[in-house]
Amino acid sequence: MLNKTNTMNRIKKTLTITSSNFDGLINNVICDEANTHLLGFKSEYNKYSISFHARQENNWNTEIEDFGLSINKQFLQFTPTQEQTNKITQIIDNKRYKLSDAI
Repeated sequence: MLNKTNTMNRIKKTLTITSSNFDGLINNVICDEANTHLLGFKSEYNKYSISFHARQENNWNTEIEDFGLSINKQFLQFTPTQEQTNKITQIIDNKRYKLSDAI
């Protein structure tokens, strides 16, 4: 139990997803909603999960819903770095451009 408590305290202090875990999440991203008004994505990797979307009505701005870690039956919400946010936005933009090319 001591190890879990120490791990939880260490995670709470950093509240960020490491590059290797974030890369794993990005490699597993699936688009679970795609139409002319909404693009939605999600991913899970090593107990980490992310979900994000963009809506046409919001000028396709990135909205990150979940970005964190499930541990001890709790979800710890983290804040993405600017670099992580940029990668997420790039995924949305790439899908949006592919959809507009298909229309």
